[in-house]
Amino acid sequence: MPIVTVTQVPMAASTATMVSITPTPTCTFTPTPTPTRIVQVNLETHQKPYQYSSDVVNAFGANACGLVAATAPFVSPNSPGYIQAMQNLVDAAGYDDDYVDQDGNHVPAYGPGKGIQPSDFVRGLKGVYGENNVKAYDNWNIDSMFDALTQGFIVIVDIKVQQDLEIPSSVEPNYAHFARVLGIDKVKNGGEIYIENTLGVVNASYWTVDLTNFGEDLWVKPETGVNLRPDPNPQPVSKWAVTIAPGSIPLTPTPTP
Repeated sequence: MPIVTVTQVPMAASTATMVSITPTPTCTFTPTPTPTRIVQVNLETHQKPYQYSSDVVNAFGANACGLVAATAPFVSPNSPGYIQAMQNLVDAAGYDDDYVDQDGNHVPAYGPGKGIQPSDFVRGLKGVYGENNVKAYDNWNIDSMFDALTQGFIVIVDIKVQQDLEIPSSVEPNYAHFARVLGIDKVKNGGEIYIENTLGVVNASYWTVDLTNFGEDLWVKPETGVNLRPDPNPQPVSKWAVTIAPGSIPLTPTPTP
C-alpha cells in the first residue's frame, strides 16, 4: 500500500434563471510560489470541508465529494448559502449522459447512491461558474497542473481512495473520489502533492501523497480501475482533472415565476 501522510487540522464547524451572487470568501491566504513549490492555502490552518457533515449528508447523501470540492473554495461551509450552492451544481448538471433506469428514463446526473460522473460534473460546473471559466482535462500531466495552480486555478482531480482507511490508494476495496489539489512540491521528499481530504479519517484536512505514486497509480483510471462502482456506467477517464478559473463567481438559480 502506498504511504500517505495524514495531517491533522481541526474541522470547521426545475426551470431557472441564472443570476450571479457574491460568494463568501473562504480563505485570505496569499500563496508565494517558487519554481518547484506552489501551495494555495496555509496547510497548517486549512479547515476541512467535511462531506459527511449532517447538512451535506441530509441533502446529498454520502457521495457528494465533487459537490464539496467544487463549492468550498468559493462558498464557506459555515455560510447559509453553502448547501444551496451545491444544489445549484446538481441542478445545472441535469440528467446523466449515460445512465437510464429500468424503464429507459434518464436519471439525474447526481444521485446520492451513485455520485456523479466526470462529464456530468463538468456540465454542472460550467452551469454554475460559467462556460469559459471551467475546463476539463483527460490524460493531463503534473507540470501543467503545477502551472494551473500557480496561476490561481482551482484544480479538482479524480483519484482512487481505499474504502476502509479513507486514504488515496489502489488497494481494494476502493472507489473513485473527486478532491481539490491544494498544492505541489516537486522536490520535497522526492516530490509531494497535497490533496484536500473531505472524508472522515481522524479529522485530517489534507493528504500528503508521493507525487510519482499519484501520477502513475492513484490518478490512473479512477472510475474503471476500482472495484466499487456505484454508477453502472463509469467513464474511462485517466489522469483527469477539471479547473475553475480564479475569480469565478458561482451562480444561483432563481425560480422563474
